[in-house]
Amino acid sequence: MRAVQVSDRIRVLQLLVSTRFGGGPVQVFENLRHLPDEEFEWVVGAPADGPFFERFARIGTTRSLSLDRLRPTTLVEVIRLVRRHRIDVIHSHGKGAGLYGRLAARFTGTPAIHTFHGIHAAKYGAPAARLYVALERALARLSYAIVNVSESEARAGEALRLWPPGRALVIRNGIDSAATRAMAQDRGLSPRMLGVTHEGPLVASIARLDRVKGVDIFIRALAQLSDRHPTAHGLVVGTGGEEARLRTLVSDLGAGRRIRFAGEVPDAARILAAVDVYVSASRGEGLPLALLEAMACGVPVVATKIAAHEEVVVEARTGFLTRVDDDGDLAIKIGRLLEDGGLRARIGANAREEVDRRYAVATSAAELGALYRRARDSRNTDRC
Repeated sequence: MRAVQVSDRIRVLQLLVSTRFGGGPVQVFENLRHLPDEEFEWVVGAPADGPFFERFARIGTTRSLSLDRLRPTTLVEVIRLVRRHRIDVIHSHGKGAGLYGRLAARFTGTPAIHTFHGIHAAKYGAPAARLYVALERALARLSYAIVNVSESEARAGEALRLWPPGRALVIRNGIDSAATRAMAQDRGLSPRMLGVTHEGPLVASIARLDRVKGVDIFIRALAQLSDRHPTAHGLVVGTGGEEARLRTLVSDLGAGRRIRFAGEVPDAARILAAVDVYVSASRGEGLPLALLEAMACGVPVVATKIAAHEEVVVEARTGFLTRVDDDGDLAIKIGRLLEDGGLRARIGANAREEVDRRYAVATSAAELGALYRRARDSRNTDRC
């Protein structure tokens, strides 16, 4: 078989609504990094609002685009980018990127792929939710394929009929477990470096500070642990629009000495070597990378009983599940792990094995590469 020439490489335009630290940019970057340079060429259009813009520039061509805002001129810019770089496949991530990417695909005849990193129709009011669903259905008809990052997300989209039959597939979020563990061990941050100055077990959550992430429930649960576990401390890693309200909540609960806000931590997996229990109190998810990273590092997890978490966490074997919006139940499950070091070790080991087996980024990248090949070759004559 002849070697792939530079001119034969599949040119893929990646469109993102943000390059800040978060699951979407991290997953896109890791997938691209694990695909062969000799076969693929990357062009990335995204706001230059975070550190991943520079990281994408190391592996491809980048263009600053405000895909998180509605502007007719942005569509023109995307179309020009497609034509200038002779793009073979457009791959969008996030609502704004999905709109521009698929309209540009319609105008240029380029196959379009869109990835949902969570379906949050329920967070909108009824009129807005109907508009969201109608728009996604229309855009799906302009798409070569719709990618879901978990089986549960695919089921949610199918229930809303967000795409025509046969148009969607699942490519699970994956992580580089070995690299995550090495980062936590070799570049790990101590509790003191994270602002935790007291000795005792550390319970942490890494999340965008948005209501859907349930950080308020995490804080209320930690406050309830003060009597039975007076030395336990909590750490909130992340930033977002809810930060001021969450800080006020900590103050109102009298938990200022027990709960610290670390802000945005680059490569947040570095905190995991210092963490005894990891918590995801989210009200909705696609498939959270931070949860997978914690499990890969052998940190026992407590997560809310939502479909995405239930897909990953097996009750009492790889973690514990707790009712959504129930801080009392969450406090009980966290306390159970804090009280039993043997249980923490056993669940952490099971979780590490599960992530290594089912959520390898090498697998997700290979599946994505195969999809790009089919899309390029089909030019929209076939479906995924």
